[in-house]
Amino acid sequence: MLVRAICAAAFSVVVATSASAVQCAKRDGLLPDPVVPTADAAKAIYSAIARSSPRLHKLEGPGPITVIDEGSQWGVTHYVDPKVSLRPDHTETVKMVGGGGDLAMTINKCTGTIEMSLNR
Repeated sequence: MLVRAICAAAFSVVVATSASAVQCAKRDGLLPDPVVPTADAAKAIYSAIARSSPRLHKLEGPGPITVIDEGSQWGVTHYVDPKVSLRPDHTETVKMVGGGGDLAMTINKCTGTIEMSLNR
């Protein structure tokens, strides 16, 4: 029930955005336009799903949500940026977080179908 409400809210965001150049096949009962036309729409869907799950909620940390246009689909991921600091001796240290289980999604632009995985 909660996921259905989140998807409905995300769909409202998607409908309000402009269409992209991807051409979707006309199928009976479906909109001819992309369901997820923009990177902002894909990011909103990603955020809504990540916030809905106690297991995934921790993923909404300080790192950016990255959206990559892959033609007929969006690739969406979240990761924590490495922290770079300068030491007194002018050398740099880089601190990276590993094994955090970053959430990755592939969102089909035309149908809105979502595939998810936790990258470790």
